[in-house]
Amino acid sequence: MQMNIEFHARRTDPETSHEAAARVREFAGEHHRRILAAIDPVHGSTIYDIADMSGMDHVAVARRMIELASEVDGRIARVKAKGTRPGPTGRMCRVWWLA
Repeated sequence: MQMNIEFHARRTDPETSHEAAARVREFAGEHHRRILAAIDPVHGSTIYDIADMSGMDHVAVARRMIELASEVDGRIARVKAKGTRPGPTGRMCRVWWLA
């Protein structure tokens, strides 16, 4: 899966963020594959659902969802009707579907 997305850290971010941004291409493709395989095609999935199914951390999933939902890629869309449901903490989370 080839993506044409630039990964950046803000100028004000710590050096560790800049180092991480420089390394994203090393693992982003594998993360994308794991996320796409983990999305429930019938009920959709929150980042927490995807994290549970993929074995990834929910924060890593959230970062990759933005990339996968971008106009560059566009394979995932947020559900507009019934677009959220409670996560494990009770806070509302976006529900992601394969586009």
